Amino acid sequence: MVHDDDTYETTFNAVHTVRNEINWRIRPYGLFNRKGYPLLSADLLHKQTFGNCLDYVTLAVLTYRSVGIPCVIDETPYWGRYRAGHSWYTVLNNRGEELTSEWDVSSVPGGAFFTDKRIPKIYRNTYAINRDRQKYLKESTYKHPFSMCQKDVTADYFNTSDIEIPIFKNVKLAEKYVYIATFTGMNTDWSVVDYGTVKRGKARFTRMGRNVMYIALGYDGRQLRPISLPFILHTNGSMDYIQCDTTETRSVDIRRKYYQSNNVAKMRKRLLGGKIQCSKTADFKEPVTLYTIDDLNIPDKIPVTADQDYRYWRYMSPNGSYGSIAELAFFDADTVTMTGKPISNTGDGGAISRAYDGDWLSNFETGQADGNWIGMDLGAPKSVAYVRIVPRSDDNDIHPGDVYEMRYWNANNEWTSCGIQTAEGNTLHYDNIPKGALMWVSNYTRGMDERPFLIDDDGNVVWW
Repeated sequence: MVHDDDTYETTFNAVHTVRNEINWRIRPYGLFNRKGYPLLSADLLHKQTFGNCLDYVTLAVLTYRSVGIPCVIDETPYWGRYRAGHSWYTVLNNRGEELTSEWDVSSVPGGAFFTDKRIPKIYRNTYAINRDRQKYLKESTYKHPFSMCQKDVTADYFNTSDIEIPIFKNVKLAEKYVYIATFTGMNTDWSVVDYGTVKRGKARFTRMGRNVMYIALGYDGRQLRPISLPFILHTNGSMDYIQCDTTETRSVDIRRKYYQSNNVAKMRKRLLGGKIQCSKTADFKEPVTLYTIDDLNIPDKIPVTADQDYRYWRYMSPNGSYGSIAELAFFDADTVTMTGKPISNTGDGGAISRAYDGDWLSNFETGQADGNWIGMDLGAPKSVAYVRIVPRSDDNDIHPGDVYEMRYWNANNEWTSCGIQTAEGNTLHYDNIPKGALMWVSNYTRGMDERPFLIDDDGNVVWW
């Protein structure tokens, strides 16, 4: 550490110095997941150039503690709207403040903490035994594998609620302990995040994170089963129970199986103002505009009608969009994909090919913000009937040709299939869905991200 009379004696400066040394010497590369031993030795961690969040959080904590900086590992078993959990570190500075990181050793502690994430529970790893959990382990029949060396610090991070949930009267439980779970969608539906107890017909849980959808579960001697309706604990602490009305049904059109992140929304917005054009000449000196994108709910195949046949066709991206596009395709009147020579203003064959490779996670994009286009030389004047334009995204839009199933949570507290179908476009249509039902779309062809959703009175999808 370079001595100065301003920051030298602060814990934060020591943390900053150590972080920079770790990142400079090791150059850690974070992975969402890795296979192998869950906890690596201290001797190995500083030699590892790749790892998941817990690996590099552990490395940070070990290093900070080695130079006398108080530091702990906090974690959530599951995000409120995601299939996995997360670990991070928290340091105690010389003013007695807890400075929380977001990710691993790459994060500067003390900044804004996941302002857009919903978190049901936060636990702190300790050396002391949690006596309440020890009692649970001794008395419970089901014995969920909670760590005995953790304490609940959810309320130290944000507003929480102590809640009481009326349980179904026809349920006979094998013990007094009950469980609260969130939807994960990771080869299952509900995943336990904490336990509580039953008293006078109500399940009681403490310090629950808000703006999250939950369900209460109980052990009947054979398995965990729902003992309440799914419910939403809102930001203001109020609760709404989710119950479908089988006497009133509706039709549902779905364009995604997962909520749209901020990054996906920004990439999709780059299509606004884009144009489908054709030309007699390769330089598009006199382009004919057939369609302008002014609404992001574009069909899978955009119909176009030209006054005559044209040899050159393109998608002209709006200024400021860097030409961002995942896929481009041209179809004849029989919806057969047309072939030709891919062309663009860049002349970069590698970049152009990404818009024609069938992979919605690869993208055509340029280094300049304005004046970009990509298209096809059909070799001779031809008639194009439809054009497919796929925005850059996470590939959780409904994908033509993929196999999907939609389910809803029924009055018997289980999932009912609405049918399996192969998507013909970028929208799934289902009829006879009970009003107010909690729904869940799965893609059996690709991907892992899936979230349940509701349809509000205006027909909008509300993701949970």
